[in-house]
Amino acid sequence: MPRLRLFWKLYFVIVCITLVLLGSAVWYVTATLSRFYITETKRELKARAALMKELLPLPLMAQKYGYVDSLCKKVYATTQ
Repeated sequence: MPRLRLFWKLYFVIVCITLVLLGSAVWYVTATLSRFYITETKRELKARAALMKELLPLPLMAQKYGYVDSLCKKVYATTQ
């Protein structure tokens, strides 16, 4: 009988420790994935900006806005 009472006394502590550890693990994974997503999005946007920086200056100076529009749409479709 004393063993059973000891188990129930420790049960609450064990459950609390388990919940804290589980919550910490969820928080860590969420923060890590969020950081990864933001980093990858920044990298992709910088790559697209560098591509457009190379492709757009001449058509913009020549005021070929229809060509710029079609080029932007083509680049968007191919990078998706």
